[in-house]
Amino acid sequence: MSDEYLTIFAIMPKEIYKTKELSPEDKLIAERLVYLCKKEGFSWVTNKALADMYGIKEDSVSQHITNLRRYGFIKCVYTNETHGKSNRTIYLTEDLWDIKPKGSKTDNQYKGGYSNGYNNKYNNYKNNIKDNTPDWLHKEVEAEPWDLSNPEELKQYQELEEIFKEFRGDSNE
Repeated sequence: MSDEYLTIFAIMPKEIYKTKELSPEDKLIAERLVYLCKKEGFSWVTNKALADMYGIKEDSVSQHITNLRRYGFIKCVYTNETHGKSNRTIYLTEDLWDIKPKGSKTDNQYKGGYSNGYNNKYNNYKNNIKDNTPDWLHKEVEAEPWDLSNPEELKQYQELEEIFKEFRGDSNE
């Protein structure tokens, strides 16, 4: 029975869903990328793997990746390491998790991190990959503990616990 279902749990910034220029498939690909990037801070998923997963063409996946990159939700770093074949590493941009800039398509592309310092010939990606990822994605960053004496934080904590109980199927408690 579990082979029939695919479970994806990703906390998504609402800006992705509010961006009317993104298609529903763009948003679905974004969900998968957030899920894949959450552990290491990046993903090497191929267009073919995403195309097979969703039953669409590789060209369509490429267009969805381009759209997400254009609006500043992801950045892609390409390396030419194996016999002329390009390898792509996908990162979530820091702006996605802070406040997304408003403006034209060009402004969003520039401020989203893709054009602004990430993909130019002056950066050395092979030695600075970790430095180009958002700080919160690094393994050594730890969350601050909940201050349960604060009523607002206690309420948020309890709400999250309820969501996680439902997600895990802990209905006994």
